Amino acid sequence: RKLKASRNTGWEYFGNLVKTAYKEVGEEKTCQLISKFMAENAQIYVKAGMKGFGIEGNDPWALASYLKLATGDIIGYRIDLIKESPKKVIYRLYPPCIWFPKLDIPPSFCRRGFMNFELAAAKIINPKIKVSYTKVMTAGDPYCEVILEEVESS
Repeated sequence: RKLKASRNTGWEYFGNLVKTAYKEVGEEKTCQLISKFMAENAQIYVKAGMKGFGIEGNDPWALASYLKLATGDIIGYRIDLIKESPKKVIYRLYPPCIWFPKLDIPPSFCRRGFMNFELAAAKIINPKIKVSYTKVMTAGDPYCEVILEEVESS
């Protein structure tokens, strides 16, 4: 019970920080700040997290498995992974939103800010993994959806 309360407080603090930044510096600058923050988090946590979880490999399934464990299984959110092929995985995160359960932020924060975690994570483990956000709850979609697909370099 204490752990859940502590976790919720931490998420609320973060959410309030983002909303304060939005009020103070506007949407564009807040997107830039979130983007930088998320890329730095990926640098800190992805390799260590994958190692800690015992996830090997550098394909879309390995990355999606890490994201699911770190966000879904550990924190307690419902996430589905759909393996469309060995090179393509769909990652779906269902409500409530991890940071903004009231969905009271601009969708740009998700599409251009928070997405940078997955973009940076893909670059870290395999630059051939293309990351696409196709649905975000803040835009009215029923869940957030990220497609991780290994593509040939051009």
